[in-house]
Amino acid sequence: YRYNEHISFRSDLNLTRLTGDDAFSENPKRNLSFKTNVYELNLGGVYDLFKLNKMYRRRNKITPYGVAGFGIFYFDPKADLDGTTYKLRDYQTEGQTYSSISFNTNFGGGLRLKVTPQIDISIEALYRKTFTDYLDDVSTIYPTDIASWDDPTRQNLSSKQENRSYEANAGGKRGNPGSKDGYITFGFRLDYTLKVTQQRY
Repeated sequence: YRYNEHISFRSDLNLTRLTGDDAFSENPKRNLSFKTNVYELNLGGVYDLFKLNKMYRRRNKITPYGVAGFGIFYFDPKADLDGTTYKLRDYQTEGQTYSSISFNTNFGGGLRLKVTPQIDISIEALYRKTFTDYLDDVSTIYPTDIASWDDPTRQNLSSKQENRSYEANAGGKRGNPGSKDGYITFGFRLDYTLKVTQQRY
């Protein structure tokens, strides 16, 4: 919805696939991995750097813009172990419970290209800062009682370091609770204006 010469508002429903593996990180010995779909409803504002001082159909061919907003999302991190996929939240790998629904703030920018009076295409990058530290099921320490757990699957999902016992890992650093999770998305957009009137915006 266009508000004035610079500002418009939008809502997006997004599906994002996130994966991570310590094999490609600075801490490969930790040997953890995850994958999750993120289902997000996002509301935001868009600020066009170039003023729309003509009729909308006569807008600039190329327009850089900034985006800021907030979203609510659902996630469910999983991991593979011995050929089977497990939902990590069900196993409380750090001895903690957490919600599968969280919120984020996001900001970024893009470049919009006018194709026809009603169609624009854009390339866009957004950084999302979430309000959860369990997007990857990793946040704090190895549970102090991990060696006494009755479920070996839970133990293996929590601690996957080779040549290191559960007793040795108990209470040790597993994640970084000092900052919440975040991620960047890059993508293309296609916008179709349902109605182009003779109004100036």
